[in-house]
Amino acid sequence: MLDDRAPNVKSVKESGETLQLNLEAKERQAIKNQTAQLDKRWSDLNFRAEQRSQTLENIVSIAQEFQEVREPLVGWLDGAEKRFASLEPSTMDADNIEKIIKDLVDLGNEMNLQDEKTKKLALVGKDLQNHCKGKEYCF
Repeated sequence: MLDDRAPNVKSVKESGETLQLNLEAKERQAIKNQTAQLDKRWSDLNFRAEQRSQTLENIVSIAQEFQEVREPLVGWLDGAEKRFASLEPSTMDADNIEKIIKDLVDLGNEMNLQDEKTKKLALVGKDLQNHCKGKEYCF
């Protein structure tokens, strides 16, 4: 969007320079000051826009990493939830209870295997959260 405005800014500066040719010294200096202020504001605006663009690119990169870690974990959680729900005892005989205990131990072991992925998801999520707040976020 700023690129679209660059010709307008250039045109205003050129008009100011042309106008200066036919003015007295005091008026010429006023136009020079206004042109200098325009240059500074334009530079500042471009600098801030570039910073915001870079911040957004960083956020997108972190968000993609978050999704890449999150998706398989959510899939595993859905499956684990269904398996856990199916572990209700249908009969109270010893064999059935032992099978349920074994299945619960297996599910617990699988949960332990997911621990690193969960920690990574939390870290990436915190990083994403930190990039989405603060002065970089204020427009």
